[in-house]
Amino acid sequence: MVVNRRIKLVGIITLFLVLSIVIQHYMGNYLYGMAFKLYPFYKYIDQDDAFMYLILHHIFQAIVYLILIWAAVKLFHLKTRDFGFNLNDYKVSIKYTIVFCVVWAVLQFGVSYLMVRNGLIFDMGFPVNTRNVIGYFLFETLLSGTSEELFFRGFVITVLLVLFKNYYKNNSGLYITVILLSTVNFLIGHINYELFPPQITYIDGFQQLTVLIFAVVYGITFLKTKSLLGPILMHNLLNGIITLNGLFCYSMSH
Repeated sequence: MVVNRRIKLVGIITLFLVLSIVIQHYMGNYLYGMAFKLYPFYKYIDQDDAFMYLILHHIFQAIVYLILIWAAVKLFHLKTRDFGFNLNDYKVSIKYTIVFCVVWAVLQFGVSYLMVRNGLIFDMGFPVNTRNVIGYFLFETLLSGTSEELFFRGFVITVLLVLFKNYYKNNSGLYITVILLSTVNFLIGHINYELFPPQITYIDGFQQLTVLIFAVVYGITFLKTKSLLGPILMHNLLNGIITLNGLFCYSMSH
C-alpha cells in the first residue's frame, strides 16, 4: 500500500516536471513572438526594443496565468483567496520583504563592487539612456514579479498542495516538497532550451544560484502567509535592486 502511494507520488512529480518544461517552453516562445510582432506599434515608445516587448510578454503571461488559476478554482472547488489573492498577515509580508531586500542589496552591491574593481566590464544589454533605463526599471519593479508570482507561487504551490496533501502525514514534509518543486519549476523558467533536439541554449550559473535562493524565500513567505503580497513585493523590489546594481556596475566599468 505504501509502495503504491510512493509510486503514484513519483508519477505525479514526474508528470509535473515534464509538463512544466513543455508548457514553459512553448508558451514562452509563443508569447515572446506575439510581443515582437507588435513592435511596429510601440517602436516610437521603445526605439531600442529594450523594455516594451518584456512588458507586453508579461502582460500576456499574466492573462494566461489568471486563466489557469480560474480553471484550477473550478476544478478543485477552491476560492481565489486560496491562490494568494488576499492580504493575510500583511505585516509579516512587509517585514520579510524589507529584511530580505536590505540583506540582499548589501551583499549584491558589495560583491559587484569587488568584481568591478577587479576588472569586470558590465553591459546592460541595451543602450543606456534615460528612456531605456526608466522603462526597464519600471518593468522590473512593477510587472516582472507581479506576473511571475501568479504562476510560480500562486498557481504551482496551491495546486501542488491539493495534489499532495493526502500523501503526507505532516505539513513539514508537504511544504518541503512543494517548495522544492516550485523552485525547480522557477529554475527551469530561467533557462533557455530546445526540446527537439533536447539541448540547453543558455544558462547562467550565477543567475541560477540567485533564482534558487529567491524561489525558496518566496515559497516560504507564501506558505507562511498564504498570500501573494510578500512574494510579489519581494520579487519586484529585488529585480529593481538587481537593475540598480547593474547600472552601478555599468557606471563604474565605463
